[in-house]
Amino acid sequence: MKVLLFSVTAGGGHNATARAIAAMLTSYGAECEIVDAYRTAGWLMYHTVSKGYLLAASPGFRHIYGMIYRMCEKRKGNSFKSSAIRRSGRSLAKKFKKVIDRFDPDVIVCTHSFAARIVDITKERHGFRAKTVGIVTDFTMHPYWEEALRFDRIVLPHEKMIPMAMQKGFPEEKLLSLGIPIHSRFSAATQKDEARTLLGLDPALPTLLLMSGSMGHGNMAKALRTIDRSPLSFQMIVVCGTNRAARRRIERTKFRRPVLTLGYADNVPLLMDAADLIVSKPGGLTTSEALVKGLPMIICNPIPGHEDRNVTFLSACGTTLAAGRKLSLRRAVETVFSDASRACAMREAIAVLRKPSALPDLCEEILRLAAEAQNEKE
Repeated sequence: MKVLLFSVTAGGGHNATARAIAAMLTSYGAECEIVDAYRTAGWLMYHTVSKGYLLAASPGFRHIYGMIYRMCEKRKGNSFKSSAIRRSGRSLAKKFKKVIDRFDPDVIVCTHSFAARIVDITKERHGFRAKTVGIVTDFTMHPYWEEALRFDRIVLPHEKMIPMAMQKGFPEEKLLSLGIPIHSRFSAATQKDEARTLLGLDPALPTLLLMSGSMGHGNMAKALRTIDRSPLSFQMIVVCGTNRAARRRIERTKFRRPVLTLGYADNVPLLMDAADLIVSKPGGLTTSEALVKGLPMIICNPIPGHEDRNVTFLSACGTTLAAGRKLSLRRAVETVFSDASRACAMREAIAVLRKPSALPDLCEEILRLAAEAQNEKE
């Protein structure tokens, strides 16, 4: 059985999702290949999006990006209408068809709406035999998921999103609320005191984990200084990702409490096991990992658009606190660490929302579709 996964370069979450799916499918005996949809589209597209994502997260352009996103949410058009955005993608369909024909997959999996849109156009204009699966990696649906109505399955983070998907035109029988698939490493757990000892931390001291995406968005040093002013007793872990400047700035700063400063970390499951609370921007993958680990979350510095929508969804479910104008970051941290009833309520809400079996459930569905595709081929 052969599975082709189209991912994208925008942030690290979509690629991480694709790698997690491919790793488990490979362990089941499937042949997998991951292709960057933006690289397939061309050099200009790849570099424009790579730089554009960083630009969207920057202070000067966040508001503009949010305005554009909300305008897109209000547009009318889908994959059975000749919308302008659809016409703009037709020139890429031939490139995608070459990739698909070369690998000849039984199933195509897309972890981003851009890839799904072009695959949908390719199916419409050129045809292929593979079954198609779209993975929604946020607790909202990007405006352009409605350009993929020909997909055989759309995987949603939660059943509460089914009405939203149906409003976009997807029939209910195509929708699977399996959760956002994360790597199987997050299913295993290390006791908190053991995890802290392994990291060189005080095993008895409450621990806060600060993350801000794979690229270390936002002013992490400022956030740490704000949190450090709290009179409560706890230690902190900060993951700076690929943002070397942020790491150097934090390592030069003197804090009142212990701070473990890391760059790009490949032991995030252990870091989450060591923590009692995570402070992070609300990317879909990070929030799903925190949910599986049962970690209360404080959301800060969301990128306007899909991350704003993640904040709305998760806050309404009671799993997170959103730090901002109404609730300062320091006060939010103190609320979770000092109010046992609030922390308990958040953990109970997490238990309802978390989807720890999302990855194996998804892989089983992909293998079922692959078997169907092979039978149809014969």
